[in-house]
Amino acid sequence: MTDSLLDVNGLGYQMPPALSVATIRRKIHNYPDAVSASNGGVINFTLQTGNQLIHGPSSYMKMKLTLTGGDAIADRRMDNIAGIFRRVVVSSSSGQELCVVEDFGLFVSKYFRFNNNQNTYDRMKGFCHMDVEIGFLNPTITAIMPLSWIPIFAQDRLLPSQLMHGLRIRFELDEARTAFWSTAGPTYISAFDVESHLQLDCTTLADSFRNQIEQNSQSTGLILLHRERHRTITNLNSDVAQYDVKKSCSKALSVMVVPRATYDLNTHLRNGLQSNPYPFISAQCQIGSVFYPTSPLIQPGTPNVDNTHEPYYYVMNEHHNFDNAVPYGTFWGNVNQICSSVFYQNFKLDKDPMSGVLLNNSRSLLLDLKTHNSTERRLDTYLCHLRLLRVFRNNVVVRD
Repeated sequence: MTDSLLDVNGLGYQMPPALSVATIRRKIHNYPDAVSASNGGVINFTLQTGNQLIHGPSSYMKMKLTLTGGDAIADRRMDNIAGIFRRVVVSSSSGQELCVVEDFGLFVSKYFRFNNNQNTYDRMKGFCHMDVEIGFLNPTITAIMPLSWIPIFAQDRLLPSQLMHGLRIRFELDEARTAFWSTAGPTYISAFDVESHLQLDCTTLADSFRNQIEQNSQSTGLILLHRERHRTITNLNSDVAQYDVKKSCSKALSVMVVPRATYDLNTHLRNGLQSNPYPFISAQCQIGSVFYPTSPLIQPGTPNVDNTHEPYYYVMNEHHNFDNAVPYGTFWGNVNQICSSVFYQNFKLDKDPMSGVLLNNSRSLLLDLKTHNSTERRLDTYLCHLRLLRVFRNNVVVRD
């Protein structure tokens, strides 16, 4: 009893037992199919990891960008390093799509932008300092991008070699005038080149454990869950937006709506990833016969930073914590020009990973939003839902 009390209170000073099943852990480089790629092009990776397992959150992509055009810091501005990619696709070795993220820079900007980290780690990852976009004085930029920004790599477990070896990651590059923007007028970045490689955190298991996993993959398959995001685009020309998200899935978890002014998307003089600040004054969702919330949530007055109250900040903080829902289902808010958010599940995902709401043709997600004016906007709606991968030795079965 005394020894147990000492251990519980952190006073046990004994050698811990050897519980590891790994023999080697190391970082390896994985290079793309081509040495470099230019704006509008594609970077393709095929993972060559053999029988090693990969830990996604501690793996990353290192990039060196060379810019052409623009002669001042005002000409070379971007929201985050992911803004150079318009789309990311992860496929199995047989070519089956496992994870797709549309408008990758926008997705990263809204899901993973933490103000309390922007002075340190986020600067290294290519984020801007607080609400001021990055300006690059030099024509060469070096940055890292965590692979955990891609949902399939965000899970904190070792990803099996049956899935990782031969896995294909396709990064589609955006055009220079979209990825970068200028405050200097007519000058702007006309082109950029990217040299990159992946730094993968790999682990080799002891033979007995590796053989057991191999046997499981040949019989019942290895089950992996991750939070996939399905995007829907809606153009808004009035102060009312009523639209549905057409996606069938068994476990819908949350939805995020990013409002952007159409003008910002059509000029190199504005940051295309910047949200239209505080536009919503009313929000409600419907799935089948159930409304979230029961009565529309209304923001009194014209939304701005002064009357956006503490609950909204709390909601966005919960939202940023990887889609953990606040109790009782639904809240929404506008914080730091980011987005409107609505949550569906009643329990935190890390406590009950199978909680969620069924969506299909007869139970679609309907959004009813109202803004304080009729500015032309584009609404990017990201529906978060669970995706199940059953990994066999030679193929992968995907279920939403």
